[in-house]
Amino acid sequence: MSDVGMNEFDDDGEAAAVGHYWWVFGLTGLVVTVFGILLLAVPQTLYAIAVVFGLALLFVGILEVVHGFVLKGTTLWWIYIVRGLVSVGFGIVLIFWPGETATVIAVFAGIYLIIAGIFEFVIVLAVPDADDRGLYVLLSIAAVIVGIFVLRDPERSLRLISLLLGAWFVFFGMLEIVSSFGIRALGKELSDSGADDA
Repeated sequence: MSDVGMNEFDDDGEAAAVGHYWWVFGLTGLVVTVFGILLLAVPQTLYAIAVVFGLALLFVGILEVVHGFVLKGTTLWWIYIVRGLVSVGFGIVLIFWPGETATVIAVFAGIYLIIAGIFEFVIVLAVPDADDRGLYVLLSIAAVIVGIFVLRDPERSLRLISLLLGAWFVFFGMLEIVSSFGIRALGKELSDSGADDA
């Protein structure tokens, strides 16, 4: 998530430096959106859904770890790294052990959405001046609710699980892309003001 607030940095120079890496956040949004579309369109077989979801978690997890290092000047950089490593772990398990039933996929999906939603909520509460704060709060709450829903009834159809995951990924990805341009604008503004002060 790219809801980076100016108060999270020790100085404007660090915030401006993060602005140079806006494309990392945009790339994350693009990857998440693409995998969301794939989840909506993939053939409804256990193997296909497990592998697509696993690949999504793997790639997103790697990019989340990169987020953490890019945001090293913030107080919450470690949350991005932890969330990224959790995603990578879930992704690897789903890719190499896709499971034999819909229940396995549903349980992984439900747990992941709950964990991701909680991380999202903690981050957005800790960054009071974040861009699109309200949308991120709604997204984090929606992730937890969908995760609980999936865990409460894991025997539901694969199509429903795939639709819920796909829709969540597409919405999150598009929000991430929009936020990346906000980070770019903030970084440029701070770089320009720093040059003027010099």
